[in-house]
Amino acid sequence: MILCDKLKIYYRKKKGMLGKNDILVQKVSFFEKNSLNFKDVQKIASDFAAQNLPVQVCSKDVILRKWFSELISWYKYKSAENFVYVPCSVFKVEKLVPYLSSLKPETVVLLDQIETLSVDVQNDILGLIENQVFASRNILVVAGTSENLDELTQNNLFSPSLGYRLNLLKMNLPVLSENPSEILPLANYFLRIERFETGKDFEGFTDGAKEALAGHLWKGGLGELKSVISGAVVKGIPPMVSEADLDLEKRHGNAGAEYEKIASSLGEDKTMKNALDSFKRFYVMKILEENGNNQTRTAEVLGLQRTYVSRLMNELHIR
Repeated sequence: MILCDKLKIYYRKKKGMLGKNDILVQKVSFFEKNSLNFKDVQKIASDFAAQNLPVQVCSKDVILRKWFSELISWYKYKSAENFVYVPCSVFKVEKLVPYLSSLKPETVVLLDQIETLSVDVQNDILGLIENQVFASRNILVVAGTSENLDELTQNNLFSPSLGYRLNLLKMNLPVLSENPSEILPLANYFLRIERFETGKDFEGFTDGAKEALAGHLWKGGLGELKSVISGAVVKGIPPMVSEADLDLEKRHGNAGAEYEKIASSLGEDKTMKNALDSFKRFYVMKILEENGNNQTRTAEVLGLQRTYVSRLMNELHIR
């Protein structure tokens, strides 16, 4: 199974420039199979990068949304330096539009969780698109979402005009657990990245490691896979990543005991706020540990900006 049987991208002419014999010029890219094919996704990112139209990427996995957007940036500008990640759900609303207006030229900006913004702010972003603020500086907008924007639009929870713009080029990425055939290709992809970044000359995975990767549930999605490969490279000895290096059995541990530990740490203050803060602290510490206390990698797994992770660590008294 593959993610899409066909990719059809048509060019939209500006309103008023259509000849009387012209047919509707834009067709949304529909993805008919609920399965991920790594090579197809790369090809689609390359095709999207060639357009000067906003892109919508829909997935329940924040790392997948970010990864696909970074691929677009790489194909468009041949550099990861031109990619900007904006988590709309935590960005101060009053600063968002001024910030977007000040982005440097030749940038791919991911407005992630765009559905969390009010319709008024969504329309402000639409204004930047329609007034050529982005186009004049060659800025490509990617709208990341975990929701069906068409349904939100029908329920008056999303701007219809912006929704129309974002439906011109649309990418649906199913989560990793629904795509077991692509686990190993993606693991090899992350291994090549880690090999380049660490200088450790790994050639691949042992048969036992391949079986462990294929048999894991990957509830944490692409971020979990990336974290596992990163940790295995840190612990492992080349040339091959072993099953022991992956340490996946540890991830199947007793979750109930971990939650009980959090509950018992609340003391007399059993308010929801204290419970949520305790869980946040536990979870951030867990992801930090899995990533060797590297805040940049932890931020990627959490789908947050690194500066926000640093602030969160201070607020939660994580040292």
